[in-house]
Amino acid sequence: MDRWSDTDLVSRRHRTLFHSYHAAVSEQERRRDARPKKKAAQAPRLAASAGLEWRASERLGLFLAARHEGARFDDDLNTRRLAAATTLNLSARYGVSRSTRLEIDLRNALDAGVATGRTGDGVTSDDAPRSLRVGVVYVR
Repeated sequence: MDRWSDTDLVSRRHRTLFHSYHAAVSEQERRRDARPKKKAAQAPRLAASAGLEWRASERLGLFLAARHEGARFDDDLNTRRLAAATTLNLSARYGVSRSTRLEIDLRNALDAGVATGRTGDGVTSDDAPRSLRVGVVYVR
């Protein structure tokens, strides 16, 4: 399988931007003979992510992360297709003191339907829907 990947991190005062991508072409897809070309199961041709971290103040950090996975197949015969999906995660951290911080995370903020598998009779398994987590972190 040929793979191309890249990851980059750009950091400036109070903000950091990151991105990565991954592209793959399987040996089966590159065949030149008469046999049908199949894609590897659960392997999207393209996956990419990007994010931004912003230190709004000494105590407050805001984070945004997006992830995209291209369409893929659930099986080796390429009969059960899983749709492409993009998710967005948002979070914030606030330092109350040197040992305590408040956190809030909104996962899958746009409530995207992310298929993770499909059975032979068509039942689709999905990743987690939108969720909100609020917490207090204490470090001694």
